[in-house]
Amino acid sequence: MLPKVVWSIPIYGTFNIHASLLPQYRGAAPINHAIINNETESGLTTFFIDEEIDTGKIIMQQKISISKDDNAGILHDNLMELSREIVIKTCDIIEKGDFKLISQQQLVESELKSAPKIFKQDCRISTDSTIENAHNLVRGLSPYPAAFIELVSPEGKIFALKIYKTSIENNPSEIGRIYTDNKTFIGLGLENGRLIVYDLQLQSKKRMTIKAFLSGFNISNEWKWQ
Repeated sequence: MLPKVVWSIPIYGTFNIHASLLPQYRGAAPINHAIINNETESGLTTFFIDEEIDTGKIIMQQKISISKDDNAGILHDNLMELSREIVIKTCDIIEKGDFKLISQQQLVESELKSAPKIFKQDCRISTDSTIENAHNLVRGLSPYPAAFIELVSPEGKIFALKIYKTSIENNPSEIGRIYTDNKTFIGLGLENGRLIVYDLQLQSKKRMTIKAFLSGFNISNEWKWQ
């Protein structure tokens, strides 16, 4: 947070760009939380900095659609490209004085969603989760910091596993069970289906496809996950 003595120096003020449509998703991780919450659109907001974080009066906003296949990395890159355009436009209208500031309070039409910083404990896929929420958590944390689970062998040995890409399969499943052919397929059992895993990273290993993982890691349907 810049001190007022700094951001008040420019005669026209100091503006910031935020990766959401403010006032929604104020905070450190707006891109991640938008996808975790399965939003279908996001965008960018330019606003004048004031004494609070992400609360200043809005100069411009620009929307962007979120595809069901987008993850946090894709949305980040799409917004990065869009940011070039909106920053130039914002500078132009400030220079010309051709704009009207909008108070964020004017845009509050529903409950505000926040975007707090993400910690390690927020990245674990819970066996209590619905399959849809688990899938969106993976999307929202890929490629960084990445959702994770722990594999548990029949002997009780535990392996940490980051997961980068999944899909949903609505087959009846046992919660916490691993489903695999030990060749090209791993599914994580949840209450309303299976989370099919495509890209992952075993602890101390590099990221790989499920086929590459299973070619060097022996796992069976007797394994569990947590």
